[in-house]
Amino acid sequence: FNKGQIKITGGGNNYTIDLSKKLKLTDTNRYVKNPRNTEIEVILEKSR
Repeated sequence: FNKGQIKITGGGNNYTIDLSKKLKLTDTNRYVKNPRNTEIEVILEKSR
């Protein structure tokens, strides 16, 4: 199973997308404001 999250912060963005749940349509097509000033952090947890 998938576990983890994607965090999008900076530049007026503050989103956390949970990868363990079915992605909502709003999360699969997320508009990122000010992409040059945005930080995207992908956290993947290993399943046992």
